[in-house]
Amino acid sequence: MTTLLIELLTEEMPSALQREAAAQWEKLWREAFAARQLTFDALTVQHTPRRLVLSVSNLPALQPELIEEKRGPKVGAPQAALDGFLKANGITLAQCEQRSIDKGTFYFYEARKAAQPLADVVREVLNTAIPKVTWAKSMHWADHQFFWGRPLRGILVLQGGAALSGSFSHNGFTLPYASGTVGARQHGSPALALPYAAALEQQGIILDQTQREQAIIEQGNALAAARGLSAEWHKGLLAEVVGLVETPAVLLGTIDAPFMELPPELLISVMRTHQKYFPLRDKNGALAPHFLVAANNQNPNSHAAIIAGNERVLRARFSDARFYWDTDRKQPLADFLVFLQKTTFHEKLGSVADKAERMAALASILFPNLEGVVEAARLAKADLASGAVREFPELQGIMGGYYYAAQHGKSGIHTKIAAAIRDHYHPIGAQTDCPKDALSTAVSLVDKIDSLFWLLAAGEKPTGSRDPLGLRRLALAIIRLMIEPDTDPILELSFPDAWYKSAATAPELLKKLGANADSIAAQATDLMFDRLDAYLKEKIGTSNALWLVANNGDKNFSRKSYVKTQVHHQQLNKPEAVTLRANFKRIDAILTTAEQTENFQFGAVDPDLFVNPNVEGVLYDAAKDVNNNAQFNSKDDIMVIVQKYYNAGRLSEPLSNFFDKVLVNHEVPATRQNRLNLLNYVRTVLNSVLDFKQLEG
Repeated sequence: MTTLLIELLTEEMPSALQREAAAQWEKLWREAFAARQLTFDALTVQHTPRRLVLSVSNLPALQPELIEEKRGPKVGAPQAALDGFLKANGITLAQCEQRSIDKGTFYFYEARKAAQPLADVVREVLNTAIPKVTWAKSMHWADHQFFWGRPLRGILVLQGGAALSGSFSHNGFTLPYASGTVGARQHGSPALALPYAAALEQQGIILDQTQREQAIIEQGNALAAARGLSAEWHKGLLAEVVGLVETPAVLLGTIDAPFMELPPELLISVMRTHQKYFPLRDKNGALAPHFLVAANNQNPNSHAAIIAGNERVLRARFSDARFYWDTDRKQPLADFLVFLQKTTFHEKLGSVADKAERMAALASILFPNLEGVVEAARLAKADLASGAVREFPELQGIMGGYYYAAQHGKSGIHTKIAAAIRDHYHPIGAQTDCPKDALSTAVSLVDKIDSLFWLLAAGEKPTGSRDPLGLRRLALAIIRLMIEPDTDPILELSFPDAWYKSAATAPELLKKLGANADSIAAQATDLMFDRLDAYLKEKIGTSNALWLVANNGDKNFSRKSYVKTQVHHQQLNKPEAVTLRANFKRIDAILTTAEQTENFQFGAVDPDLFVNPNVEGVLYDAAKDVNNNAQFNSKDDIMVIVQKYYNAGRLSEPLSNFFDKVLVNHEVPATRQNRLNLLNYVRTVLNSVLDFKQLEG
């Protein structure tokens, strides 16, 4: 057994391209080894900005003889078909055999490939696998026509630690295999002799991306802790930075004090998006005047210059951000709305300014008693025309909240309006939090209800896995906003009522689109109901089926509907209810069998025919008592659900006792008939209290 290591040395690859290429490279080799019946213990692909490195352990040094069975045409088929099969495989008819299978008798040929050394297999696979790696963007260099993600500078193949000879050739590009590798850029990329791992380690190159990430985190945390700070390790940024360095050295820079007056989100966007820096926070969670940068240079003599250079670049970036901040605040936030008339929301639905007016109108209809909701809804999108958001799109809403607060102060209703503008995009995806305040929640609902209804009206219906405008995400966000925030009852909405109110905000637009409000409301409700199923399974472990039971078959949505479903689920999983459901299922199976196999006709229960009145009679009396208390007049829907389960639950013990001590199929026909009648009565009573056919376990 032997080991195999293949290094593809390239010009610097972007992080995302590295990860994609590494995944493809691993898949190609696994498939190649499987096709050649070559087993191994472990196969990994590691990547740095300049290297894709395949490592395989415990490979056999010799590929075994391969036998591939090929089926030809059916015996008796036209001669041309047989000739074509023979020619394609370079064989004669004498090399074939006839064999009968299910579909008839066919010609078969066993193609044999002789055993060959692993080195020859590797050369063969390399020549075919390298061109199969696809890239989002490819390039070619020099005077050949071989396209790849980045210029390929070296191929090192080590079998058992020794370098193999050979070359890669494709479309006019030829690259002989190397006898060693090269070091880090900071050292001038010197030629490195084997052994491979020791050569990289001597250069400070960390080949494994997981180890590189850990080194960055450990170095950064140590620098932060020394100043009583903590690093903010953004997952996406960390993955990108790991792909930018192969000799990581984390350094700490300083932010000039005047810039700390800018909104922290603005500072973080500059650092994270433009400069790939990690922000730091103090013990109170406030943004600290420092940042971390991962340099690709471990020479301590260079670090002061690297820090100074990064501080200088960041200073210029912050100056640009401050320009936008100062300029945007020179006019009221409402003044930006006029510019949104030139920003298209949807080609059939008009501009973002049109959407803002619909949102304001819908807010006044849905929440007429909620102070500030109309103003917040109208201004929620205004900052899209601001300089800061045009430069940093990820800050939409956030900057609008700051601008409103700067112009109206930070007290009373103005504080809540600023927060509603800031938070109205939330929740974004399934993992982000919903707004907490009633006004913020209301504006977020208005935004999403408007978007979902009118995009459906414009014909943007999700199909299969395609949902380019994120309508399914909108539906889930509406569900979450209705359920999760602990807000005032003033936000209690009901669907499809909310859809019709959205239609009422622009009746002429609806007419222009040729859309029908009933049809769009039904589509929107179905979309929400579809998303609801996954939400219920994740949150309370149930499904839409229980929702329908809890709400009398009603698919429409309200907060109260969810609470009723939640209470149903809680009651349904209490021990007595679990037992009762199992017994109901048993009753239904017994009675269904009698109905289908004997055409059994059920009648009234005769207490005089009870053989064991302490069991049968107790069950019958309990069922009558449950039946007499099956109707509840309480106006509290939740209390009614609890009472129903309590009432039905009183049958759990006598029914279990019945099945423990009584044989339903008694040898005396009259007794059997009466016991089946008794079970049918119990089934009828239970279904009058709860839909046990739907609830059976």
